[in-house]
Amino acid sequence: MPDHATLQQLVRLHERGLLLQAHALLRCYAPPERWRSPELVIRAARIFEFVGAERRALRLVVRLHRARPCDPFARLAFAAELLRRRGPLFALQYLRDWPVEGVAASWLPGVRALLEARALALLGDFDRALNAIERARALGCEAADAACKHAAWLDLQDRHDDALQIAAQTCRDHPVRHHPVGVYAMLLHASVGSREAIDWLSAEETRFESAELTIHRAAIEVDLGDHAAAQRSLQRAQDLLPEADAHCRVRLAPLLACCSYHLGDLDAATRMARQSASPALGRIADRIEAGEGTDRRFLLDVRRVRQHRLTCAPSDVDRSGSVVWTVRRSPANRASHLLRRDASACRVQMGAGAWLARP
Repeated sequence: MPDHATLQQLVRLHERGLLLQAHALLRCYAPPERWRSPELVIRAARIFEFVGAERRALRLVVRLHRARPCDPFARLAFAAELLRRRGPLFALQYLRDWPVEGVAASWLPGVRALLEARALALLGDFDRALNAIERARALGCEAADAACKHAAWLDLQDRHDDALQIAAQTCRDHPVRHHPVGVYAMLLHASVGSREAIDWLSAEETRFESAELTIHRAAIEVDLGDHAAAQRSLQRAQDLLPEADAHCRVRLAPLLACCSYHLGDLDAATRMARQSASPALGRIADRIEAGEGTDRRFLLDVRRVRQHRLTCAPSDVDRSGSVVWTVRRSPANRASHLLRRDASACRVQMGAGAWLARP
């Protein structure tokens, strides 16, 4: 089992986003399932989650909580999983039954207060959420973590400019932390635009070994319609996920299917659509395999056409003033919005650090 010095090294690598190095350090020791230190087990679970072993990370947390239900580290990790998987109400009820007096680690009460703040903010109780953030600061939690929660608190109230300002200042104050970079990119994408978020991630993501930042960039590139760049980003993300399990691959499959389809690789698009376990993508895969799809062209004798930017097919005005309208009766034309919704749903489920995880 790692000693205290190794634990501190793991913490530094994790906070700096050097997750492949942290994973390589973990592999030098016995499996975490045999470790006795709850703090070490929870830290290992977080690292495994970032390198793709999501089910293993969850099993470590649940097993530790069952073995030591009163341990503060186990309770904190279990509350975080409750918030992520069952929602803020269950997490808040669990936290209310957790006394923090007598906790050995001085930083645990502050982290617990931040978790409570996140749950309260998601429930719309913004006053109590802000009080919890201030309490976390008074208890000595990490300044970067408190600032990220404060930015998320502002964003939930549609105070995007204030949230963006706090996130930008946090990135300047803590340049080696990878989590504020993801928060700032998410806020840039939501309030300023996709191109600005791409430029920010392009300049920052190379300093880290975080697949979540790269997946975040791929999702924004899909929104911009740059599917070739998104596919390259997803390939880099897969290189940063050396222990990707079936659950991780299912999360990535909708984005991969979308990129493959728009790049003309129908075989890969069908395979990824099946792997995603999504009913909407499954129907698209059925239509692709059935060979449906022909292009038909219509000449409309009109001078001007007003198109909706999302629901209308593209049209071109010829020299005579008529409109040549191309209608693509392809599998994706009938359900293109389903595909986009599934790609968005994948991003929502990315977890902490993802662009729609809303930290």
